[in-house]
Amino acid sequence: MERYEEFDQRTYAEWLLALGEGRLPYTSFEGRRRLPNDLIEIPPMFHSPSLEHLLDYVYGGVFDGDEVEDRAILCQTNATVHEVNSLILDRFGGEVTSYFSVDSVKEDPGDRLRIPMDLLNSVNVSGLPPHELKLKVGAVVMLLRNLDVDVGECNGARLQVTRLGDLIVECVFLTGERRGQRIWLPRIKMLARDSLIPREVIRIQFPIRLTYAMTINKSQGQTLRRVGVFLRRP
Repeated sequence: MERYEEFDQRTYAEWLLALGEGRLPYTSFEGRRRLPNDLIEIPPMFHSPSLEHLLDYVYGGVFDGDEVEDRAILCQTNATVHEVNSLILDRFGGEVTSYFSVDSVKEDPGDRLRIPMDLLNSVNVSGLPPHELKLKVGAVVMLLRNLDVDVGECNGARLQVTRLGDLIVECVFLTGERRGQRIWLPRIKMLARDSLIPREVIRIQFPIRLTYAMTINKSQGQTLRRVGVFLRRP
């Protein structure tokens, strides 16, 4: 963690401003033909030696409670988000409860297309909970649907799991005007598109997913105080 505190804050702020304004020079990678020629090099002072080190920097070993409400790891893909969230879920105590979704597709009466259930279960897009939703009491999750915007039950709200039932998941709000208030979530029907499947996917599942890590796109609109960016590739 000390590695992140060594650089001068003014230098960092100036670098961020230059990045946002497009004033940083492009980096050429001779001999690596598959890489684009408009990459920007991130200075070594901002690098983390490992994913575990990055998790420690962002969360400091604490993965439940109010201290994690404004922290997140940002990732490029949903597969990486799932990997990081699973790693964090394993790092704090408690029993894991798995909830499995019921998946189907919108059928066309004139089409005989049959999609294997394994393929439907593997759909993992940003606005949809996973087929196997693994949760623990104390875990921090994000609401994925607008249930009642007028009372703050909206897409992107961060919650903490307080009880895991067979038919209901109980949470408390970590942010917003309803901070500290309880919400009881049932399974609901959700629709999503996936590039691998020619039909709209229907998934019946609890409308939440772990939110220690999220895609860069999903972080838009969030207020975060400490962030790590996990880049598997340029």
